[in-house]
Amino acid sequence: MKIYLVVILLPLTACGNTPADEALVQEAYFEVSLLKDDQTVTAELTYMGDGENTEISYGSDLFLFHLTSDDNDVDEGTMIDTLSQNAELASGESITEEININEITREELAEGSYTIEAEARFTDEDGESREIPVDKTFSVEER
Repeated sequence: MKIYLVVILLPLTACGNTPADEALVQEAYFEVSLLKDDQTVTAELTYMGDGENTEISYGSDLFLFHLTSDDNDVDEGTMIDTLSQNAELASGESITEEININEITREELAEGSYTIEAEARFTDEDGESREIPVDKTFSVEER
């Protein structure tokens, strides 16, 4: 009986590498994830290539954050300047940026449904410009 229990539990624990609150997009050899926790939004770019490493160039911030709501009149975001940084990423290595919702909008979020988008904008080592968006919908309940 215990053998069957172990056989049943192993597949269940191996499932779901991405938390329920995380959105994930893969493009070419890059992965972009977005996690919202209370007032904090975390975006992450991970190099997933077969090569040992890759180099990317990006502005003062790697991610452009955008907050919208159909329920409320909200359409605000952050800006990225011209390319000013270089980073070398080993396979499996990430660059993470964290932002507070209050840095995107100064107003208190009213009750309703919102979508937060993080878009990684960078140029890869082949000179190809990449824009990889990932978004997450969340709700604000009446307080």
